[in-house]
Amino acid sequence: MITSTSNKIYKHVKSLYKKKYRYKTNEFVIEGYKLYEEAIKSNLNIKQIILREGEDLIDGCVFFDSKTFNSLSEMNNPEGIICVVDFIEKKDNNTDKILFLECINDPGNLGTIIRSAEAFGYNKIILSDNSCDIYNLKTIRSAMGSLFR
Repeated sequence: MITSTSNKIYKHVKSLYKKKYRYKTNEFVIEGYKLYEEAIKSNLNIKQIILREGEDLIDGCVFFDSKTFNSLSEMNNPEGIICVVDFIEKKDNNTDKILFLECINDPGNLGTIIRSAEAFGYNKIILSDNSCDIYNLKTIRSAMGSLFR
């Protein structure tokens, strides 16, 4: 059980909340059981599973005490699971349903657009360089797993 914020796993995950570090390591963070399940369904490479003490055991997980886990999480009411995941592989799929997004500045709006695009059958999204980061935790949460597909 990890009980310290000076632990290397804690420091690594905390750093992944920063865009520059995400792109240096090609990893991002997901929080919550729904996103964990969606990541598994989408065959993403989950590199680290962190659980709050008292959660059910998952193979290969690391437990954090509640205080340390809560300080690691970016959520107000964390569900008890945080995962480190490799960046999503870009798929070159032939499609005529491409959505180009320019200057999307709000990560929550970007996630909602991604979720809506999936519902309307779009399977390729291109973002302009001046849009917000696709791996921002708010984008990931509001996309509700659609980003993984």
